[in-house]
Amino acid sequence: MADRLCPKEAADYIGLSVRTLARYRAEEVGPRWLKVGRSIQYRRASIDAWLLAQEQTPKRNV
Repeated sequence: MADRLCPKEAADYIGLSVRTLARYRAEEVGPRWLKVGRSIQYRRASIDAWLLAQEQTPKRNV
């Protein structure tokens, strides 16, 4: 697999829609991305790092 993904490939990899990924870019809350000319690209390593940062620890019922 390529190191760089287009928005469609990145959305499929993450399990989101392309539109949600675009909204995340606009809100600056999603994975880091590159703008190469007029093309938006995502590095697979940036997506993986963002996914790890999203992990939550379950809260125990006390």
